[in-house]
Amino acid sequence: MHIQHWAPPLACYLWPLASMARRRGKRIVVTVHNPHPHEQAGTFKRIEDRLLRSADVLLAHGARGVQSLRDRLGADAPAVCQVAHGMHVRTEPVVATDADYARLGLDVHRRNVLLFGNLRGYKGLDVLLEAWKSASEQLAGTRLIIAGRFWSGKRHLLSRLSARLLGMSEHAERLQTLLLEARSSGNVMLWEGFHSDADLDALIRVSSFAVFPYLRFSGQSGAACRAAEQGRPVLVSHVGGLPELAIDNSWVCIPGDSQMLADKLVEKVMQTSESRGCDQRQLDMVRCFDWARVADDHGAIYRELL
Repeated sequence: MHIQHWAPPLACYLWPLASMARRRGKRIVVTVHNPHPHEQAGTFKRIEDRLLRSADVLLAHGARGVQSLRDRLGADAPAVCQVAHGMHVRTEPVVATDADYARLGLDVHRRNVLLFGNLRGYKGLDVLLEAWKSASEQLAGTRLIIAGRFWSGKRHLLSRLSARLLGMSEHAERLQTLLLEARSSGNVMLWEGFHSDADLDALIRVSSFAVFPYLRFSGQSGAACRAAEQGRPVLVSHVGGLPELAIDNSWVCIPGDSQMLADKLVEKVMQTSESRGCDQRQLDMVRCFDWARVADDHGAIYRELL
């Protein structure tokens, strides 16, 4: 039985499910997408620990994720293996079309830098906005697009309860205030809400690169993988498995260092405007994350358990 596990609250039903399967003689594999919770977890984390300890094998994305699980669970932890976050890596980098700009209502002559995904406190959005503001003169011809939704708990009762328990509503309110101030500058655009795959892919195509300045993290970002697999360079912070996606160390920042991030933003906007060579280098960097190889890695682990 192979369980995909994202967040501590899910352990409330996944742990009993795994226990039931084990009583029936099944072997248990758990892919742990986030070896350490992003937000406060409390009781959920203790239940999650029981789920993780019930497994025969735990899978983590990246070497740091493997070590994080071993440190968290101690000497009696189950076996922990590294399996990359899979990607559909393109043969060639994607290219923006006039239809993409028309679909998004964007100026074809203006450069864009993109951050997308769920907008949560640990993702460093506040650091990015501070960096963008400090480099505003050098980035005058470039727009920062922030696309995603806040986990504020305003959608329905269950989401409100989850947001309160995990401490996400306070983060959402603070980020919304910061964004309101940043948008007044005219070169920061917030595209809030859930977006279709077609819209997200169009956003990736019209962007020079994507930025993921996470403050704390122990996995690999699905959003960063989505940009990288299409040949859009990713500017990331040195946390979790993010550096493994970067073209080289020049695309990696110290988490929380807004001045370093500002300098990198200016450098990479200039670099990508002069040449599209970085797009191909990004694809070449992540070919080892292709789903075919990830499937082979899973198959080898399954055979060991039989």
